[in-house]
Parts: sequence; C-alpha cells; structure tokens
Amino acid sequence: MTMPAAARIAAFLFLLLLFSAVENPVSAQSRLIVSAFHHPSSPPERSGERGPRGPGAVPGALVPASRRASAGAAGRGDDKEGDKAARILHVAAKLPFTLTPVLTDLDDPVFAIPLPEGGFLISTHDLPLARVSADGHSRIPISGMPVNLLRQARHDGMLDLVLDPDYLSNRFVYFSYLAGTLLENSVHIVRARLEGNALIDPVLLLAAGPRRKNLQALGGRLAFAADGTLFASIGDRVSFRDAQNVEFYLGKIVRLGRNGAVLTDNPFAQGRYVTPSEKNALPEIYAYGLRAPRGLAQQPGSGRIWTAGAEPDARDEINILKPGGNYGWPITVYMPHGQPGGARSPQDAKSAADRTLPSAALWAPSIEPTAMVFYEGPLSALKGKLLIAGGRRPVLRMASVVGLTVTRYTDFMLPLQNGIGDMRSGSDGALYILAAGRDGQLLRVDP
Repeated sequence: MTMPAAARIAAFLFLLLLFSAVENPVSAQSRLIVSAFHHPSSPPERSGERGPRGPGAVPGALVPASRRASAGAAGRGDDKEGDKAARILHVAAKLPFTLTPVLTDLDDPVFAIPLPEGGFLISTHDLPLARVSADGHSRIPISGMPVNLLRQARHDGMLDLVLDPDYLSNRFVYFSYLAGTLLENSVHIVRARLEGNALIDPVLLLAAGPRRKNLQALGGRLAFAADGTLFASIGDRVSFRDAQNVEFYLGKIVRLGRNGAVLTDNPFAQGRYVTPSEKNALPEIYAYGLRAPRGLAQQPGSGRIWTAGAEPDARDEINILKPGGNYGWPITVYMPHGQPGGARSPQDAKSAADRTLPSAALWAPSIEPTAMVFYEGPLSALKGKLLIAGGRRPVLRMASVVGLTVTRYTDFMLPLQNGIGDMRSGSDGALYILAAGRDGQLLRVDP
C-alpha cells in the first residue's frame, strides 16, 4: 500500500523532531519552555530568564536575558551558554551563620514584627495579633481588630503588617487582612494607632475588590518606600484574567499615601494612561500583570521596588517595577487546558510578551517566595545581598545584585521541618526568620 504524500511528510517531520530531542533533550525542552512561557526580549538592565526543565536540567538554572530573544523568537538557543548559566546557582555546604530560637510554640505563624521598643507583634492562627515580650513569656492579645476579619477553619485572615517610618512618634501600624466570609471576601488595608495593647482610630485605606471566594494567591504584602509611600501587592485570587484588567485591583501592585490618599504622581492618576485598555485604570495602581507577589522590597540606592513570587508552572520570578508597567501575567503564559486569561498558543504567548515587560530573573524548581529583604545588617556573609525566603521548602536564597542585575544565587538549606513563613529586618539590623507550621518558631540569624 502506498503511503499518501502528506502522511510521508508528517512521518518524516516526526522522526526529525524525535531525533533532535534525543540528540539534545535539554535543548529541545528549554526551547519549548522559553518560547511558550514568558517574555522573549529584555532591556539591558535585566539579568536572566528561565533555565531548562526536564532530563539533564540543573535546578535553579538561569538563562541569560541575551539568550531569551533568540530562543523565544527563533526557537533556537545556545546550549553551551545555558550550561554556563547553570553554574550561577550554588548550594552552600554549610551555613555561614547560626539560627538562634527567639520564640517557640507558634501556631501557624503569619508574621512576627520586631518592635523598636522591644518585643514583637505576632500573628498566629490562635492569636490574630498579639504583643509578645522579647523572652516570649508574655503574649497579650491586641484589641480593636476589625470585626470583618475572616477567621474560619484555618484561614486566620491576617496577611501582613508594617510599622510607619515614624512609628516611634506616631505609633501608626499598617496591616492587610482578608475581610468577609469564606464565600465572599477581599483584601483590606488599614492604618491604626497602637496604644499599649489596643488598636485605635482605624482608617480603611483600601478595599481591594472585587470580592472572591478563592483563598489562594492573596498577596497582601506591604512595604514602605524611602519617600514614605506605601506599596502593597494584591494577588489575582486565581481569577487570572483580572490581572490584566486595570479596573480591578486583583493582580496588581498599588501605591498609596500614608493616609490612603491617591498619589498624583501615580502612573494612572488624574486620568493618565498609555494604551486604550488602560483608559479607566484605578489611580492607586502602580504596576499590573502580576500573579501574587509575596516578596516586596525597595532596593537601596536605586529606589526601585522589587517583587518576588511564584508562578503556576513551578517557577518563581523576580520583577523590578516600573511605574505603569505590565508584567504579562497571564497573557504571556500558554495554558494548554484553556484556563481563562491565558494564551491559547505559544505564538499568542510570544506576541503578548512583545507588548509587556520581562522579568528580571526566573528560576526552577519553585521555592515559593514568601518574603524578600535587601540585607544591610552586620553579618558580612549576607551584607548587601538580596535575600528571598522559600515557603515550599526551608531555603534562604541569597542573590548577588550588581545595579539592576542579578548575577549569582546561593541557596542555604535551613534545618527546619517546614518552609519559611516570613523574614524581617529589625531596627537594630538583626535578621529574623519565621519558621512556618503548627509548631512554628521565630529565629534570629546570628554570626
């Protein structure tokens, strides 16, 4: 029986593709990932892109940004360059510091904020907010918490808390929490004054709607910039397409005045916009197209806001925000199962990537970043580094940064049973790591 010409051509192409994949499996896999999952181009200031995944892949490998354009646009990449990039990641054989327990027996802790007057403000499942003495012996619940704080099952509602830059004089604290019920809720951001063991004069700064039922990808991380403005991450709540809708807060970074006022120099304030889709943008939005960053910090020197977060394809990303920037989630991600909002094909993903901003760096496998700190404390091994806490496993990832470029990673595997829930620098420069879980603890990083 004679095989039709079309069938012979298809068979030939299949064998050619199979031979190519067998000859170099890492190359074949990485070409698919780079072209299908993220941005194929990068400005000079950006550092890296995803590494290969699959047989022979090196966990945590980076593909330099210079490779991204050729691999994404033309479907070709230099594997020698990828192998060289893989050596950027280093797993430390021993810790250059010690971990000293400060607080123990914490039930699913959310955060632990060191106070300049001594002690901590902590949030756990059994205590939404409490003042804890430095020795841990005294734990006093804070009164005046919002009545609409979601506290059902193990969803305790509190997301983050930061102190006002002038806390010692005004006693203001800012916190984010999940407001509503299990069926309908949203992230709220509130300012209140901490007097003794009570919150007084609360002010709702932002109700980040629309309300959703899903309790994943919440965001809620807060950070102050050097100019005294407040940044907050609002997750997409697994409503993927909302991250591109600038009439919603989901999937965004917002920037607020300390009293919640809309800042006139925000990129979309006073009716400003660049593309037609941004015409009715909410004025609090600073950047969009982000899934749910839990790392949020300002880089000393540059003043740029950096974010770190997990993506659903088992990879993490770092973004360096530009005012009004669109970082592409989810339209730059090809979703084969047709999830709403994602690209319908690798070609659509590439086309969207051409219109959006690239990530500064990505890596695999995911550590699920939960916090990020530019460390300026006294420990020489960490000083001047970008530290990223892993929630999936107890990894402290140390990144060397030159300007706006991430040049090298070192992973420290911490001797903990669970991942890291939070990480903070105290006013004295001390670094604190919060071990997650029902038997959580707060650890201080010492020489």
